[in-house]
Amino acid sequence: MSESKDRQSPKLSRRSAALAGLAAIFVIALLINFLADKVSLRADLTEYKSYTLSEGTGNILSRLDTPVQIRYYVTDDRKVMSPGERSRARRVEDLLAEFVRAAPTKEIELTNEAGEFETKKVKMLTVKKLNPVPNTDAEDSAIIDGLQAGVSGETNNELYFGIAIQCLDSVEAIPFVPARPETSLEYDLARAVSSVHDGKNKKIVVMSGMAIGGGFGGNFQAPPQQPWMFYELLGKDYEVEVIPSTSTEIPAGTSTLIVVHPYDITAEGQFAIDQYLLQGGNVIAFVDPNFFYARALAPQGQPQMPGMPPQGGPAPSSDLDTLFKAWGVKYDSNRVLADLDFGSEI
Repeated sequence: MSESKDRQSPKLSRRSAALAGLAAIFVIALLINFLADKVSLRADLTEYKSYTLSEGTGNILSRLDTPVQIRYYVTDDRKVMSPGERSRARRVEDLLAEFVRAAPTKEIELTNEAGEFETKKVKMLTVKKLNPVPNTDAEDSAIIDGLQAGVSGETNNELYFGIAIQCLDSVEAIPFVPARPETSLEYDLARAVSSVHDGKNKKIVVMSGMAIGGGFGGNFQAPPQQPWMFYELLGKDYEVEVIPSTSTEIPAGTSTLIVVHPYDITAEGQFAIDQYLLQGGNVIAFVDPNFFYARALAPQGQPQMPGMPPQGGPAPSSDLDTLFKAWGVKYDSNRVLADLDFGSEI
């Protein structure tokens, strides 16, 4: 009998060890779940850091001194949203959570119920998630914020999937979240937060011989041009004024001067820019020795002499030689600045 017991003991030991191992794994799993609720650990493992806020967004959020609220409207219904749309909704929620984490908490004066001022610590950016079910206060709020129900591209159901950003009385809306929110949503949100918080308190002047704001770009034989995209985008956040390259002075109150292909600039125009710089102004200058778009505006079938502007259109070459020399800017018209990773063929 003793030999039989001795033979069985190794089996019992292995079984006991296996049970102990399973029990240990179970306990570890419980601890991980418990700690996950108590400790916030985040790692962005995406290739392009899709869920890591950019430095520019961080700068915008860090200077908030008036509370901003983001209202996230999403039809939270499995019957309405497809699995892909629900996944997108979660990614948007994760991005909004990053905005909240990056926003500061500051002490501000608030009025209590007694009408007295008191100082409280307030998070400068908060998010409120709303499910705008038909005939509810949430749907009324979405409509007031300028959102409308769209149609799911996958289920053909009507749904809300938009965002409103508010600071005091200023409200901006993103009517529908893009199909790939990681590509542009951070920029759209940061721009909207900056816009409602700061308002259009800066004036940008664009100086150019081109029809930046629309109209005839030096060729009256061609149909009027549409406003340039960058001009329209600037207009969302700033007061924008366009002046010709032949201007003899820069408008008062200009916070930044953008000079775009000044092919027809005069000595007086360069002197005006120089005086603006001497007063502490900011200038962004874009010159081009061979502007492709200017060539495209030239009337077809008309001769062009080398080095001369197309007849009826803007010259393809621009420079600010006098200004560059005065300010020590080195410009080589034979060198090209290009993005080798994201270039587009023309």
